[in-house]
Amino acid sequence: MKGLIAAGGTGLKSELLLELCKDADVIVAADSGIYNLKEDMCKVDFLIGDFDSIFDKSLFEDLSQSIQVIEFPVEKDKTDTELAIDFLVEKGCFEIVIIGAIGSRMDHSISNIYLLRAFHKMGIRIKIIDNNNEISYLCGEKQLIKEMGYYYSILPVGPEGITVTLEGFHYPLEKELIQYGSSLGISNYIEEDVGRITVHNGEGFLIKSRD
Repeated sequence: MKGLIAAGGTGLKSELLLELCKDADVIVAADSGIYNLKEDMCKVDFLIGDFDSIFDKSLFEDLSQSIQVIEFPVEKDKTDTELAIDFLVEKGCFEIVIIGAIGSRMDHSISNIYLLRAFHKMGIRIKIIDNNNEISYLCGEKQLIKEMGYYYSILPVGPEGITVTLEGFHYPLEKELIQYGSSLGISNYIEEDVGRITVHNGEGFLIKSRD
């Protein structure tokens, strides 16, 4: 099954939101992420969180007839977004998209990105999507279809860096080490019909972006 989580960061354009909602089997709002979901586009199934970011309490009365509300204490060991991922995993979702994961709170934004790695180790594939970016965990091999106007960046996760081969890209690499903290992997693009990434060692994040 496929799950969609709306966190409380920057929202999506309507056309992209509608596309993602149609593709999801279960839709969860994490706390104030409910404001990033438009009811005329998305049938929200669950609202999860401590609700410290929802100031209009009448919202619960409006939603209680159509959405199952699951409340957690404010003092807890996980963010509302991570709780929402846990919930979808329990529901049997192994592919999850998170919207609203990037916003003004940089601590939450970075934490959300690192959740991609943690859950990948459990066999859960997660993407973070906003209006200009798609972030995923990178390991093994990946094949990408050329899309005009998009750039691809590889950021190593650990201090050992990431060693990759890139084929079909404007800047090809052959078993090249991208060191931790280096900008070597930033803003590449696909020139051929297909771009191929092979990770020989290490791990990282792949960011697909456009201006």
